[in-house]
Amino acid sequence: MFDLIVVGGGPVGLYTAKLCEDLGHKVVVLEEHGKVGEPLQCSGLISRNIERFFPEVREWNVIENEVNSAVLHSPKSELVLKKKNAAYVIDRSKFDKKLSEMVRSKIMLNCRVRSVAVKKDCVEVNTNKGVFESEMLAGCDGANSVVAKGLCVKPRETIKGLIGTVNKKDRSEIVDMYFDKDRLRDGFFWKIPRGKKLEYGVLGGDVKFENLEKFFGLKRYEKFAGLIPIGSVKKSYFDRILLIGN
Repeated sequence: MFDLIVVGGGPVGLYTAKLCEDLGHKVVVLEEHGKVGEPLQCSGLISRNIERFFPEVREWNVIENEVNSAVLHSPKSELVLKKKNAAYVIDRSKFDKKLSEMVRSKIMLNCRVRSVAVKKDCVEVNTNKGVFESEMLAGCDGANSVVAKGLCVKPRETIKGLIGTVNKKDRSEIVDMYFDKDRLRDGFFWKIPRGKKLEYGVLGGDVKFENLEKFFGLKRYEKFAGLIPIGSVKKSYFDRILLIGN
């Protein structure tokens, strides 16, 4: 039996596993996909405060660009925000894989959780690869958390984020964000320079790649998508179970 089962092999799940195994606990990570970091479901714009948690991040070859300004565009005006050394643009897939290399515990890939049950002296996790038991469980499985559903946690509203990347070099230090209620009532568009690529994105309740194509004039590009939960759950801790992350 394990001390901790971590459901979800994203950054939060991997970091949780690393912290707990460093304290001497026996940990296993259950990841539903076949590779850590794939499929890509999130943009890679993060605060440079990431160095507080991972001082070696600059040595990982995951930083694609650095930005220090954001320009907020509306149909009638624009606002420029500047902050020195504000953020990194990272390769999220590579970043996740680097985190997985730091984890000594077993990472079970293609391991899909079917159900979670709290027993008298353990947590029982039923998966397509068998049943796992542990003292505690950390649900780090994102916006559509199977762990949260098993606990009957009321699903939060989610909004969709769509990303399109093109092979065009751009090492500028400015992130552009576009707000236009006539073209997108409940969201916004963005453009992020990724060094060797340009990332275009749109976020909203019912967005489609067609929105991205029309706004930026995109034709040939690589597509990615993910869900973003809005707000927080009323309760994130239960008997032997914690919900962490999204």
